[in-house]
Amino acid sequence: MDKFVEVLSELSSIIGVPATLCLAWAAFVIRDHSMRIQKLEDTIDEMDMKRADELNQLYNKINSISNDLSFIKGIISERYKKED
Repeated sequence: MDKFVEVLSELSSIIGVPATLCLAWAAFVIRDHSMRIQKLEDTIDEMDMKRADELNQLYNKINSISNDLSFIKGIISERYKKED
């Protein structure tokens, strides 16, 4: 933080105090926005992983139902073959 203050004091002597204050304010805003963006990206990544897990569970259930239906279809087709 001390180096930041030194840079600001040197910069204020070159471009003036108001411009230096604007640059400092912009630096803090950019830093805050970058932290918020990172937090949002982390949240989105967590949501994507959760969604992928839920879709995987749904896929497994559909697969299970498909296997059960195939088994039932096989039993029914065997009965009709025996009756003919």
